[in-house]
Amino acid sequence: MAVQVPVQVRTEDLYRMALDEYHQLVKSGALEEARVELIGGLIVAMSAKTPAHEYVLMWLSEWLHTHADRVRYEVRNQSALTIIDSEPEPDLLLVERQGFRPYHPATAALVIEVCVSSHRRDLREKPILYAAADVPDYWVVDVDGRCAVHYTDPGPGGYATVREVDVLTARALPQQNLPVADVLRDLG
Repeated sequence: MAVQVPVQVRTEDLYRMALDEYHQLVKSGALEEARVELIGGLIVAMSAKTPAHEYVLMWLSEWLHTHADRVRYEVRNQSALTIIDSEPEPDLLLVERQGFRPYHPATAALVIEVCVSSHRRDLREKPILYAAADVPDYWVVDVDGRCAVHYTDPGPGGYATVREVDVLTARALPQQNLPVADVLRDLG
């Protein structure tokens, strides 16, 4: 049996990968089986999906497909956004329709993360990225906490408004109100 040796690596000693380098790795198939995303130039592992995560993701995807203006927007599941030196893969995106793009979109009208074990990344790190991409509405549905956090008013340092909500709304979904209790109802 192999023994893991604990190693101390300083953050400043890590190699930060450029987007082009990351895209080359993806195209080469080197990351084909890996569940990873590029955050701040670093390849980071994505959290494992639980049945509760999958259920909430499916529920929200169906809701978005039903309520979004499908002429103006496309709903994307676990698709990448290209943001400066990062390529996060949020659970759901609502993006303007533009036809084929050689790269991933640089922004979205709405980003949704379903959070089970990725609290730190979804609630602290990703909001900075999505605000930099000028995403007007970012929802984090916290399955274990049985709540949702809505980020609005993006700016250079992050979102100006962050609040836990009982009802989710978005600029891209006018007159649509999504009670958080509806999303989490069947989880027991």
